[in-house]
Amino acid sequence: MARKDEGMNARRLLCVVLVASIATLGMSACQVRVAGTRCRVPGTTAQDATHVLVCKQGRWRRTITKAQAAMILVAVINARTPVGVAAGNGHTCMSMKDSNLRCWGFNSSGQLGDGTTTSRLVPTLAPGATTRFTTQLSGGSPVVETNLGSIDAGAEFTCTQSGGQFAATPSYSTSCWGYNGFGQFGDGSTTNRLTSSSVSGGNQTGVMAAGTVHLCIAVGFSGAVQCAGQNAAGQLGNGATTPSSTKVDTGLSGVAALAAGSSHTCALKGDGAVWCWGANGSGQLGDGTTTQRTVPTLVPGLSASAITAGGDHTCALLGDGTVKCWGANADGQLGIGTTVASSSPVAVLGLGGVTALSAGADHSCAVLTGGGLWCWGANATGQLGTGDTTTSATPHVVQTVTGATAVSAGFGHTCAIAAGKGWCWGRNDLGQLGDGTTVGRLSPVQVAF
Repeated sequence: MARKDEGMNARRLLCVVLVASIATLGMSACQVRVAGTRCRVPGTTAQDATHVLVCKQGRWRRTITKAQAAMILVAVINARTPVGVAAGNGHTCMSMKDSNLRCWGFNSSGQLGDGTTTSRLVPTLAPGATTRFTTQLSGGSPVVETNLGSIDAGAEFTCTQSGGQFAATPSYSTSCWGYNGFGQFGDGSTTNRLTSSSVSGGNQTGVMAAGTVHLCIAVGFSGAVQCAGQNAAGQLGNGATTPSSTKVDTGLSGVAALAAGSSHTCALKGDGAVWCWGANGSGQLGDGTTTQRTVPTLVPGLSASAITAGGDHTCALLGDGTVKCWGANADGQLGIGTTVASSSPVAVLGLGGVTALSAGADHSCAVLTGGGLWCWGANATGQLGTGDTTTSATPHVVQTVTGATAVSAGFGHTCAIAAGKGWCWGRNDLGQLGDGTTVGRLSPVQVAF
């Protein structure tokens, strides 16, 4: 009897989910009740398990096969499954499994990309924004679409990279939306964008980083770094301190990753060397000084596999799975057990097996092998996810979240992807947690996709 009930419940769930999924795709929902193994609709003929009625504008229009319904269901699931995340000052965006973008939170400059300046408490689609990567190699092989693009957020703007590979070398293009007052989009304008707008064509490496109000991209087959936007501290790396609304060259190439903080930028080269430039009052460039640099400067004695830049601090993931950080440390964001700043890389205490890393304004987080998530630093708004507001100078495990694959630390909030779901915690006065409220959270809450 138990097995029969389980099968019946599964079929009931399928019926309900399919109808709900169809409604989610923009068709209005009709009232449905489930009886036995059939989906029954008041006033209509019962449909068997191989068909589902499609409701449009309040009326049942036609039937679709179970296979067609399954395809719809897959599309709906992909549209609600996040794979990438970027947290800004008061907004958050996640790239979905279908390569589209959904954003929420503060939207005064259009940073949500939905064509308005209306803030949102739950995820909203950013039309035209995508991280899609299309591959079709020689010989007429089938086109394969994957989600290999990237996403990053500045203070009040968002950017994505998408592209394709139709020959031996892949090529990416960059699109941005939101605040552009310093010309950080690099297209010669200072006009805000309310929807995704192409700001740089193809022939890019798929590497970019958004700072508070500047943007850097690695272009060409050589991975040459170009930057645009605010430059008061030399964060564009072109030897000057004047802003630029067009991309300027840093003279650095062979770059595998970029990271941009409040007023500084760092690059990871293919050989593991890290170079930084810009503001350095807290030692965030890692060169052993607090001297501002307007051109790329080598971080001595460091070989890394990934980098991230926060407000005024920087962290690097090493090949052995450990982490080193440097720069500002008033809130313990370096994770070294003290609040003393460091102008040279220092090891984060008790942390190993790290697979992903993110630095926020004054806190840091890491994803570990197995999906564990740990954070440290400032915690006044609960951004560490430890269930309290106690600042920590050493890493602490984030409550509730298991199976994490990605994390992004923002200004006073943090978001992660775990077990195919979006989770956020911390400050929420602008709706940046995406749970439909403006209530701050000391522990992770699920994003309302």
